[in-house]
Amino acid sequence: MKCMECGKGPVESRRESHRYKECGLDYVTLVGIEVRHCPHCGQYEFIIPDVEGLHRTIAHAVAEKPARLVPHEVRFLRKYLGYASGEFAQAIGVNAATVSRWESGAQRMTIGLERFLRVMVMNQKPVDYYPADRIQELGSARASASRLRVASKKNGWEASAA
Repeated sequence: MKCMECGKGPVESRRESHRYKECGLDYVTLVGIEVRHCPHCGQYEFIIPDVEGLHRTIAHAVAEKPARLVPHEVRFLRKYLGYASGEFAQAIGVNAATVSRWESGAQRMTIGLERFLRVMVMNQKPVDYYPADRIQELGSARASASRLRVASKKNGWEASAA
């Protein structure tokens, strides 16, 4: 295979870990993904199978964390759900400026709306996997970002604390 940048080949392929800042969360590490390196120009590209499944795994891991959400997690979850900020504001009954303040860190979401956002994300899981009575535990701890490692597995992606 030839390099997409310089056109020379062959590129070298190996399994590596990659800090996946591209998703908007600077603490996500993809473990054991294919990375192609060009020995001629130094260009590299990482190969992510099933990006939709990866983002679902990350979103569910963030929604399930016991600590309060931080601003970039609110933005990630909103985008994961497919909402523009104005649409999200309308869907949950606040104004767009409020969503902007949540995502910039100027204002914290109320615990009720944060729990609702988490439920919206987790709604894609079977009910028996995430019982409703656990919702009260979410977001009760102090706000913090935690390192997250996401590994590619045969049946999709798996998240774990780093």
